[in-house]
Amino acid sequence: MAYVGTPLDTTNAFQSLAGKRFSGDASTTDFTLDSSPNSTLDIEVFVENVRQDPNSAYTVSGTTLGFTAAPPSGTNNIYVVHQAKAVGTIDPAVGSTLDLNGAAELVLDADADTTIAADTDDQIDIRVAGADQLTIKDGALSPVTDNDIDLGTSSLEFKDAYFDGTVTSDAGLFDTLGVGTARDLGTLHVRSADSGGGANTSADELVVEGSGHAGMTILSGNANQGGIYFGDDGDDNIGYIVYNHNGNSMSFAANASEMMRLTSDGDLIVGGTALNAEGGLAVEVSAYNGATRLSWNRASGQGSNTSVIQEYRHATSVVGSVSHTNSATTFATSSDYRLKENVSYTWDATTRLKQLKPARFNFKVDYDEDGNVTRIVDGFLAHEVSGVVPEAVVGEKDGAEMQGIDQAKLVPLLVKTIQELEVRIKTLEDA
Repeated sequence: MAYVGTPLDTTNAFQSLAGKRFSGDASTTDFTLDSSPNSTLDIEVFVENVRQDPNSAYTVSGTTLGFTAAPPSGTNNIYVVHQAKAVGTIDPAVGSTLDLNGAAELVLDADADTTIAADTDDQIDIRVAGADQLTIKDGALSPVTDNDIDLGTSSLEFKDAYFDGTVTSDAGLFDTLGVGTARDLGTLHVRSADSGGGANTSADELVVEGSGHAGMTILSGNANQGGIYFGDDGDDNIGYIVYNHNGNSMSFAANASEMMRLTSDGDLIVGGTALNAEGGLAVEVSAYNGATRLSWNRASGQGSNTSVIQEYRHATSVVGSVSHTNSATTFATSSDYRLKENVSYTWDATTRLKQLKPARFNFKVDYDEDGNVTRIVDGFLAHEVSGVVPEAVVGEKDGAEMQGIDQAKLVPLLVKTIQELEVRIKTLEDA
């Protein structure tokens, strides 16, 4: 076939238009394109370097190019060019580059109000429904308007969010998921306001912060538990703090066993789970005959063993204790001979004893609603005893704190007086 003008270059590929070559065999009419044009006008077809009439020489259906008459035989004698004017309907070739150079935007929907553009240097702008929504810059994905973008919806939620905790080379900060105002602590930092404090590096995976009160709430079923568990590679609950809503008690565990329980009645049970548990020590605070009591319940089965309930020390030395067996309680103060010096057995107890002023009285609070005294007792006035047995009295007369007395400290004086009287009686009997 003849041609007019400069011959078509069949040796070099077009640089700006997508094309396809075929070899005719004088019998084949259908050939397969790489892309699907919308109509015969979206492509130009050349046979033997002669442009074919799109209205009569061929048809297109998807990627099939069909000739009305079989092209003659020849090597690469058929050439198809996809027109640039139809770029919106043509798939770019794999590996090709589309350069908008910041002067255009990529339209994504039919009414042209959802687009992607890069008209600002080093920034991608995403517009949805005619409004700018997101910008992508180096190191930041940000909403255009503050407090405008949700991550997920009430019906469509993300499955996972993963942060690897890698230290960044520029700022030395760990990857952090922040909830609330700007975060700067730990891996997950929930902050309503800046407290001015910092998180301990041994416990900064989860940080809850506020400038006033701050806290964490655990909600669970009415008959279930809410807890904090501590685990390692050998045990997933080697320790825990658990609140049991079925019974309303709080349990504390160590070494995979419950060590202490606070009951709904205010009882503190140590070493067991019930007030009379084997091996356990229970502190019970409850109402008894109209009054509140604090009771220490010793586990049964201890026999004559002595259980020390309280121990008092100065530095490392024991100076007193409260202990009991199955049947009795002992209140002890330090009295070992190895702690004492200048021991004397000859001193006048009778003279000192006669200085004491035993009295009968009532306390000012011991009145009933009718103004009647309800209780009269025998005892001493603390400041009158302090001059005779000072170690029996605590506090100063007319001081800020009321004085107290330990009447057990009077026992040595009483015993020594009785001994002196015994000697006098024996002397009179022998006279």
